[in-house]
Amino acid sequence: MEHLQTLALETGIDIEFVHGASFIDAIVTRLKRDPVHGLKIMDAMQIEAQIPDVTMDNLIIQVYDRMIASRVKLALGKYYEDDQEVIVVRGAGIPGEERIEKLMLYELDQKEDLHDHLTSLYIPGIAMDGERKRFFEDLVGIMEILRSPDGVRGTENKPMRVSSLT
Repeated sequence: MEHLQTLALETGIDIEFVHGASFIDAIVTRLKRDPVHGLKIMDAMQIEAQIPDVTMDNLIIQVYDRMIASRVKLALGKYYEDDQEVIVVRGAGIPGEERIEKLMLYELDQKEDLHDHLTSLYIPGIAMDGERKRFFEDLVGIMEILRSPDGVRGTENKPMRVSSLT
C-alpha cells in the first residue's frame, strides 16, 4: 500500500483506498478469538527473523506449502513444545474452501493437502501460571536495562533487584 501511494504521488495519479474485509477478520471470527487481548501477526516467509510472543495469540500467514510449514515448525520449536496445539486455517470465510484443523506443532508439515496460498497458522496464547519459560530474548531485555544509563537503578534512584525486572 505504501509503495502504491509513493508511485501515485510521483506520477500525479489520484488514488482512493477503500476498506475491505481482511482474511484476518475472517480467521478471528471463525475461531471466536478476540484480538483485543493481543494478536501478533507474522509472515511465514520470514519466520526465522521473527519472535512469537507465547503469552498472546500468534497468527502466521503465508504457510503455503509443506517446505514453508516445515520451516515454521522448526522456528516455533524454539518457543513451544512439540505437542503445542496449533490451528491450521485454510480459506477462512470462503464458502466451500474453508477448512480449520487442530494439530500438534510436530504434525504441521505432515499433511499433504493442507497448505496453499490461503493457509495460515493460529497459535493461541499460553497462560503463564507460576514459573514461565524463559528465552534468550528475555536475557537480552534484562541486559539492555542493566546496560542503560540508569543501570540497575530505578526511576527513584534506588537499587533495583534483577528479579523485579522480569
